[in-house]
Amino acid sequence: HKRKKSKAPLAKAEFVAGKPPGGSRTNLKDYTEAGANLIKRAQHLYEVHVWTRDSYPGAVLQLETAKDVWDKVCTDAQSCMELTDRMATMITKYGVHGRSYVVDKVRPLIASTYGFKTGSSDKVKDKNIATYKMLLEESAFHYKDPEARTGYAKNEIIMDAIVAAWFKTKTGRGITYSEYFSPISLVTLALIFTVIEFGIQEWSTGQFHQATFDETANKIVYDNHLLDLTDWAALKPEVTNVVLQRMHDEARAGTGAALIKPAGRMTEEARERALAELEGMDVD
Repeated sequence: HKRKKSKAPLAKAEFVAGKPPGGSRTNLKDYTEAGANLIKRAQHLYEVHVWTRDSYPGAVLQLETAKDVWDKVCTDAQSCMELTDRMATMITKYGVHGRSYVVDKVRPLIASTYGFKTGSSDKVKDKNIATYKMLLEESAFHYKDPEARTGYAKNEIIMDAIVAAWFKTKTGRGITYSEYFSPISLVTLALIFTVIEFGIQEWSTGQFHQATFDETANKIVYDNHLLDLTDWAALKPEVTNVVLQRMHDEARAGTGAALIKPAGRMTEEARERALAELEGMDVD
């Protein structure tokens, strides 16, 4: 038997100091430029997966996703290096970073959207507590009209959050990684719902108290929102698919970036007509 030619071993990312840093923590600056650039791109793409594909992947899926994003950034860069356990951990740790990022973008929107007021008087606190309770009853906060609970997933804060996090400029992550955000996924909405609910909880005493985003507790909240959203999307997929696509298109248009229209797709005018007809069938 002829021996198969073995593939040339992949290059290894080099450390600035010539050896791994001491201690458990490794930073991008510990690697030379070529390795650091690839790791950074992989971290950003991993974060996008957390925002759009699975916000709380289990340990096995975290590693699989790290390998997938590493292969993609290597292919895009036309240069690859071996993905070590140390580097994979640096990539998967970006999941926490991604979720915290959304918290930081959504928190400033809470008070102005829902009318929470600062102040220490009993009157102000009582009003805030009443608002807090109303918003969290049956997840009223995401409805266009929270008190009547009509307009599912249409509260203005949802689009405001999408724009603030990913569509602020033409170079926002929603533009750079448009294939992940077009249409807006149910995962993205479930994460936003989770973060909004967390932001409302910070007003539970009647005054604002900044809290730490508890990963374990909020995974349960996220899972429940994702189940509800999946049920909603299944009620009338022909409507919800259009709604989710329109969320992306509006967010993208706000940046001034041109819409990408795949071949064969209906025009915006045709989509609006279809949506108007479908919404006449009672979408809420």
